[in-house]
Amino acid sequence: SDGAVRVAGDITAFASDIRLKTEIKPIENAVAKLLKLNGFTYEFNELAGSLGYELNERYSGVSAQDVKEVLPEAVKPAPINEEYMTVQYEKLVPLLIEAIKELKGEIEDLKRNWLFSYIWYNRLFIYRHGRLCINRRDWYVLSHFFLTQWEWG
Repeated sequence: SDGAVRVAGDITAFASDIRLKTEIKPIENAVAKLLKLNGFTYEFNELAGSLGYELNERYSGVSAQDVKEVLPEAVKPAPINEEYMTVQYEKLVPLLIEAIKELKGEIEDLKRNWLFSYIWYNRLFIYRHGRLCINRRDWYVLSHFFLTQWEWG
Protein backbone atom coordinates (compact mmCIF):
# COMPACT_ATOMS: atom_id res chain seq x y z
CA SER A 1 0.00 0.00 0.00
CA ASP A 2 1.19 3.53 -0.78
CA GLY A 3 -0.49 5.03 2.31
CA ALA A 4 -3.12 6.87 0.29
CA VAL A 5 -6.72 6.82 1.41
CA ARG A 6 -9.20 6.54 -1.44
CA VAL A 7 -12.89 7.02 -0.80
CA ALA A 8 -15.67 6.99 -3.38
CA GLY A 9 -18.14 8.86 -1.12
CA ASP A 10 -18.03 11.79 1.26
CA ILE A 11 -15.89 11.85 4.37
CA THR A 12 -17.53 13.39 7.42
CA ALA A 13 -15.24 14.17 10.31
CA PHE A 14 -14.98 16.41 13.34
CA ALA A 15 -17.86 18.69 14.46
CA SER A 16 -19.09 22.01 13.10
CA ASP A 17 -22.26 22.39 15.16
CA ILE A 18 -22.16 25.69 17.05
CA ARG A 19 -23.92 24.02 19.99
CA LEU A 20 -20.74 22.06 20.65
CA LYS A 21 -18.47 25.12 20.83
CA THR A 22 -17.43 27.54 23.53
CA GLU A 23 -14.96 30.44 23.82
CA ILE A 24 -15.62 31.44 20.20
CA LYS A 25 -13.23 34.17 19.07
CA PRO A 26 -13.17 35.94 15.70
CA ILE A 27 -10.19 35.59 13.39
CA GLU A 28 -8.79 39.11 13.25
CA ASN A 29 -6.50 40.62 10.63
CA ALA A 30 -7.24 37.72 8.31
CA VAL A 31 -5.90 39.45 5.18
CA ALA A 32 -2.61 40.29 6.90
CA LYS A 33 -2.33 36.68 8.04
CA LEU A 34 -2.99 35.36 4.54
CA LEU A 35 -0.36 37.67 3.10
CA LYS A 36 2.22 35.92 5.30
CA LEU A 37 1.49 32.62 3.54
CA ASN A 38 2.90 31.55 0.19
CA GLY A 39 1.38 28.94 -2.04
CA PHE A 40 3.84 27.00 -4.16
CA THR A 41 4.38 23.80 -6.07
CA TYR A 42 7.11 21.36 -5.07
CA GLU A 43 8.53 17.86 -5.20
CA PHE A 44 9.54 15.95 -2.08
CA ASN A 45 13.27 15.82 -1.35
CA GLU A 46 15.34 12.73 -0.54
CA LEU A 47 14.64 13.00 3.21
CA ALA A 48 10.88 12.92 2.53
CA GLY A 49 11.47 9.98 0.17
CA SER A 50 13.23 8.08 2.96
CA LEU A 51 10.10 8.62 5.09
CA GLY A 52 7.93 7.06 2.39
CA TYR A 53 6.73 10.05 0.39
CA GLU A 54 6.55 9.75 -3.39
CA LEU A 55 9.44 11.40 -5.21
CA ASN A 56 9.17 12.68 -8.78
CA GLU A 57 5.57 13.83 -8.36
CA ARG A 58 4.59 17.51 -8.29
CA TYR A 59 2.42 18.78 -5.43
CA SER A 60 1.02 22.16 -4.38
CA GLY A 61 0.85 23.44 -0.85
CA VAL A 62 2.01 25.84 1.83
CA SER A 63 4.68 25.68 4.52
CA ALA A 64 3.52 24.29 7.87
CA GLN A 65 6.01 26.62 9.55
CA ASP A 66 4.39 29.68 7.92
CA VAL A 67 0.87 28.49 8.76
CA LYS A 68 1.88 27.83 12.37
CA GLU A 69 2.83 31.52 12.73
CA VAL A 70 -0.60 32.79 11.69
CA LEU A 71 -3.04 29.96 12.52
CA PRO A 72 -1.39 27.37 14.78
CA GLU A 73 -4.69 25.46 15.11
CA ALA A 74 -4.25 24.30 11.50
CA VAL A 75 -0.86 22.60 12.08
CA LYS A 76 -0.43 19.12 13.55
CA PRO A 77 2.41 16.58 13.76
CA ALA A 78 2.85 14.69 10.48
CA PRO A 79 1.41 11.17 10.62
CA ILE A 80 4.51 9.67 9.03
CA ASN A 81 6.83 11.04 11.75
CA GLU A 82 5.85 13.38 14.60
CA GLU A 83 9.18 15.19 14.26
CA TYR A 84 7.70 16.93 11.18
CA MET A 85 4.57 19.05 10.74
CA THR A 86 1.57 18.93 8.42
CA VAL A 87 -1.20 21.42 7.59
CA GLN A 88 -4.85 20.56 7.98
CA TYR A 89 -5.93 22.47 4.88
CA GLU A 90 -9.63 22.44 5.74
CA LYS A 91 -8.79 24.53 8.80
CA LEU A 92 -7.55 27.32 6.51
CA VAL A 93 -11.09 27.84 5.16
CA PRO A 94 -12.26 30.04 8.09
CA LEU A 95 -9.21 32.26 7.55
CA LEU A 96 -10.11 32.59 3.86
CA ILE A 97 -13.74 33.42 4.72
CA GLU A 98 -12.74 36.17 7.13
CA ALA A 99 -10.18 37.57 4.67
CA ILE A 100 -12.87 37.79 1.97
CA LYS A 101 -15.15 39.62 4.40
CA GLU A 102 -12.39 42.08 5.28
CA LEU A 103 -11.70 42.72 1.59
CA LYS A 104 -15.42 43.21 0.93
CA GLY A 105 -15.47 45.91 3.62
CA GLU A 106 -12.47 47.60 2.02
CA ILE A 107 -14.18 47.51 -1.38
CA GLU A 108 -17.32 49.14 0.08
CA ASP A 109 -15.18 51.86 1.68
CA LEU A 110 -13.46 52.49 -1.66
CA LYS A 111 -16.83 52.75 -3.43
CA ARG A 112 -18.08 55.31 -0.91
CA ASN A 113 -14.85 57.29 -1.15
CA TRP A 114 -15.02 57.18 -4.94
CA LEU A 115 -18.54 58.61 -4.92
CA PHE A 116 -17.62 61.48 -2.61
CA SER A 117 -14.45 62.18 -4.62
CA TYR A 118 -16.44 62.15 -7.85
CA ILE A 119 -18.97 64.60 -6.43
CA TRP A 120 -16.28 66.91 -5.08
CA TYR A 121 -13.90 66.97 -8.04
CA ASN A 122 -16.57 67.21 -10.69
CA ARG A 123 -18.63 69.75 -8.77
CA LEU A 124 -21.76 67.86 -9.67
CA PHE A 125 -24.29 69.76 -7.68
CA ILE A 126 -25.28 73.10 -9.06
CA TYR A 127 -28.00 75.06 -7.30
CA ARG A 128 -30.33 77.13 -9.46
CA HIS A 129 -33.21 79.02 -7.96
CA GLY A 130 -32.86 77.03 -4.75
CA ARG A 131 -33.06 73.67 -6.56
CA LEU A 132 -30.43 71.01 -7.10
CA CYS A 133 -29.53 70.51 -10.74
CA ILE A 134 -27.28 67.87 -12.28
CA ASN A 135 -26.28 67.24 -15.88
CA ARG A 136 -27.20 64.01 -17.71
CA ARG A 137 -23.71 62.48 -17.69
CA ASP A 138 -23.32 62.97 -13.96
CA TRP A 139 -26.87 61.73 -13.33
CA TYR A 140 -26.04 58.55 -15.25
CA VAL A 141 -22.85 58.02 -13.24
CA LEU A 142 -24.56 58.54 -9.90
CA SER A 143 -27.65 56.50 -10.73
CA HIS A 144 -25.49 53.66 -12.06
CA PHE A 145 -23.42 53.76 -8.88
CA PHE A 146 -26.40 53.71 -6.55
CA LEU A 147 -28.49 51.22 -8.48
CA THR A 148 -25.82 48.65 -9.34
CA GLN A 149 -22.98 49.06 -6.85
CA TRP A 150 -24.44 50.21 -3.57
CA GLU A 151 -25.75 47.56 -1.22
CA TRP A 152 -28.99 48.66 0.33
CA GLY A 153 -29.23 47.22 3.77
